[in-house]
Amino acid sequence: RLDCCLLGQWNSSVSSELDCRLLGQWNSSVSRELDCRLLGQWNSSVSSELIVRLDCCLLGQWNSSVSSELDCRLLGQWNSSVSSELDCRLLGQWNISFSRELDCRLLGHSVTSELDCRLLGQWNSSVGSELDCRLLGQWNSSVSNKLDCRLLGQWNISVGSELDYCLLGQWNSSVSRELDCRLLGHWNSSVSSELDCRLLGQWNSSVSSELDCRLLGHWNSSVSSELDCRLLGQ
Repeated sequence: RLDCCLLGQWNSSVSSELDCRLLGQWNSSVSRELDCRLLGQWNSSVSSELIVRLDCCLLGQWNSSVSSELDCRLLGQWNSSVSSELDCRLLGQWNISFSRELDCRLLGHSVTSELDCRLLGQWNSSVGSELDCRLLGQWNSSVSNKLDCRLLGQWNISVGSELDYCLLGQWNSSVSRELDCRLLGHWNSSVSSELDCRLLGQWNSSVSSELDCRLLGHWNSSVSSELDCRLLGQ
């Protein structure tokens, strides 16, 4: 069954359903369902019915040989040989060989263990635990615990505990406890306790207790107790 509802073009030899709903183009030989909902393009060969499903909904492109599910929903591109699930929902790009789950929803690249990057995350990493970057995160890191960057986080670090950075965070740090900056925080720090900056906080500090700045706080301090700056405090 060939189904293309809007401006769809194809040249295909199929033995099962080939489905393209909007502006889908393909040149494929398939034995199982090929699904591209918006502007999907591909050139793929699959041979395992019920094992392989190629799904690309928006502007997805790929050239792949897979033994499990390959899934790219929006603007996903890849060239991969995989033995487990490959999932890229938005603008995901990668070229990898791996044996565990790789999950990148936007512009994500790479791994030997689970990498999760939901929006425009990019990485080149060797990790032994979860690496998580949700929006526009970029990194080149060797880590032994969770690395979490939700929005526009960038880093190059070696850490032994959790790093959490949500918006436009940049750092080059060696830390033994959590570094946390939720919005537009920048730092270059060596710390032994939590650093917390929620909005546009900037610092270059060596501290032995909590540094907390919630909105547009700036400081350069060496402290032994809590430093708290809520609005434009210095």
